[in-house]
Amino acid sequence: MSQADLREHLSTYWDILGIEQADYITAITPEQLHRLSGQFAGTRTLDPTDIRTDERGRVLSQMWYLHAQRK
Repeated sequence: MSQADLREHLSTYWDILGIEQADYITAITPEQLHRLSGQFAGTRTLDPTDIRTDERGRVLSQMWYLHAQRK
């Protein structure tokens, strides 16, 4: 989802004060994600070497950090 999509879908009820990309540290390892990735219809199998991790080997996932106030 793009930043523009977020603004479009949320701006009816929210004043968007800021949106920025952020890394979210998950609790799973690349190997665990690789095992899970092919188990769901429509998903592709992930190569563990292509997955970004933190210094402890946990998967990093990009998220949008959104700061908003209800209208």
